[in-house]
Amino acid sequence: MFNDKWNLQKNLAQLINMGSDNPKDIRLKVSKNDDISSHILKDWFGDEWELTEEKCDAAHEIIKVKTSPYMIVHWAMLYGNRFEVLNEDIRKEIREEIKKMKEMYDIESYCGNYNEKYLSGLIREKKEIIEVKGEYNDPDRTYVDKNSDYYKKLVELEMFLKKQDFETQECGEYIDPDGTYNDKNSDYYKKLVEFLNQQEKKYIVKENRWTYEFKHDYPQCIEATKNGGHVLYLRSDQFGFSAPKLYKLGACDKRYPYWNYLINSGDDDKEKVKNVIKWVKTSRTIGGSFIWPIWKNGDNFSSSYNKNRGVGSYIEDSVDLTLFEVKNYYTCKINEGKDIGEYLFRSVDVLWESELNKVESTMVKWLNHFGDFNTFIKYFLMNDFVKEHEQDNEYIPMDITTGKELTPELVKKYRESYIKEKNIEIQGRIKDKNPGDLLEMLNRLEECIENRSKKMIKVIN
Repeated sequence: MFNDKWNLQKNLAQLINMGSDNPKDIRLKVSKNDDISSHILKDWFGDEWELTEEKCDAAHEIIKVKTSPYMIVHWAMLYGNRFEVLNEDIRKEIREEIKKMKEMYDIESYCGNYNEKYLSGLIREKKEIIEVKGEYNDPDRTYVDKNSDYYKKLVELEMFLKKQDFETQECGEYIDPDGTYNDKNSDYYKKLVEFLNQQEKKYIVKENRWTYEFKHDYPQCIEATKNGGHVLYLRSDQFGFSAPKLYKLGACDKRYPYWNYLINSGDDDKEKVKNVIKWVKTSRTIGGSFIWPIWKNGDNFSSSYNKNRGVGSYIEDSVDLTLFEVKNYYTCKINEGKDIGEYLFRSVDVLWESELNKVESTMVKWLNHFGDFNTFIKYFLMNDFVKEHEQDNEYIPMDITTGKELTPELVKKYRESYIKEKNIEIQGRIKDKNPGDLLEMLNRLEECIENRSKKMIKVIN
């Protein structure tokens, strides 16, 4: 039936999932010493793959398989977190499939123009400031001039980005999705409203439920009402760290993790650019959002906590320390009148200083609506950001820098490590992370946000 040259294992490898097109050599980037990836290769390709001698970064290697170009697209979708296809023609097909899936599952980042073209303009503008002024002092007190390593890295990144094909990319002014409240057609805010109304039915008893509506006129926000009467105005606050921005050059110094990694990481330029764009886009899905009450301050409505928990505080814009402060509030509420010692640092809690010490605080009304920290976590589907103690049914915020529990002792240590005084360099647990630790932290954060976005979309649909 078969001739002597017919090889079952070879044919199965070349025609994965019964693909009928002509097999071709396909290059895959994979992590070194990853046992799971090795098992996947063995299951699908047997011994019909080879390690190439192509140069790659220290943590990865490039292998070659000969298989169906059509079916490898779907295989890559299945194992995209472990293998990266390097053949450009197949990468285009994968992008198209991802685009279709995004449309189907509606997991949007709302910042499609944050791409290589956008970063290229940002790097060029930053570099030109140094060239025109001859020197530059970043807000984090990083002194740079044309002889500095910092400037040389900007030149290197600019040269890499100049080689990229930007013809199909659009580039305009980048606006964070949580800033689209003044757009009456903001899909981002509409989805948040849908989510809130669904969660009210599930977690809030009927007599206490609020109704949420996207308010198009002043003050342009989400309005919470009860029985037709006004309760609170709300806006989104994204916690995926500030994205480096063109034109105003915002978030372009060492205090901001994305920029810090982009400039100081030893990863190759292609990897760095790809990671930053990926992190920014994932963090701008609805899974990367807090929702806080806003109140009138002068002529404008705003959230003090949104602003004050940023890089000018020990929180450094991080989700875990924010959740710790929210948990502090509920702990103090439960233990009111008792000695709760280290659980509350009222003199340094950003939440306390920004909102909770105000008369008729809107934040108190907002947090009280959920009753306790566990309900807050479940309502907002923040389970990926906490560790659960099943024995006492308690949620503990997860330290995004380590993946472990965030204890009061750790928070105290982080607070003490943060210094901001005149003529002293700003220090903090995230700002002072080395690029390798930043990579690990940002990948962990991306995974948590992505998981939460999927759960939120499922609730809406």
